[in-house]
Amino acid sequence: MVSDEKSCPVMAKLIYSSCGTAADHEFAPFNLLTRHILPFILIFNISNIIPAMKENYKPQAKIFKALTHPVRLAILNILRSGEECVCHMEAVLGYRQAYISQHLMLLREAGLIQDRRDGWNIFYRVTKPEVFALIDATGEMAGESSRQVSESPPARKKVPGCPCPKCNHGLNCGSPPIPKDR
Repeated sequence: MVSDEKSCPVMAKLIYSSCGTAADHEFAPFNLLTRHILPFILIFNISNIIPAMKENYKPQAKIFKALTHPVRLAILNILRSGEECVCHMEAVLGYRQAYISQHLMLLREAGLIQDRRDGWNIFYRVTKPEVFALIDATGEMAGESSRQVSESPPARKKVPGCPCPKCNHGLNCGSPPIPKDR
């Protein structure tokens, strides 16, 4: 049904200007919808969908963001063999405790590691071992040899100069040595 020019001249002008030929005037309301209104509806709907799609990827993006620094990858590699304390990571990596703690905080916020306090020591462990498969896959993509995550992690090595209790029985990280004669 075509609008009457006398009852609504603006609408008639808009409809007629949106139609290609005089024969199209009987389809004018449909043409108005498809040419002028429908694109705005689609843009509005798409603009509402895109933020929702971004929300779906936030947990994954948080994990990938946590894996973007070589030091954090090295920390996770140290934790492959199990729970380790910060002073052990200091000795293995050669960085200061404050620097390592900043990276540990980002890994913890991403939900990849968890900490446990035992006296002076803070121990960290991986909460999502699936991350090792992801690290191994990216290593293969980068051309490195694959470090497969196995059921039994590699044996922990004692690090010279590491004051942690696992490397030196009877010593506590950050505290003076306990005298043996007491």
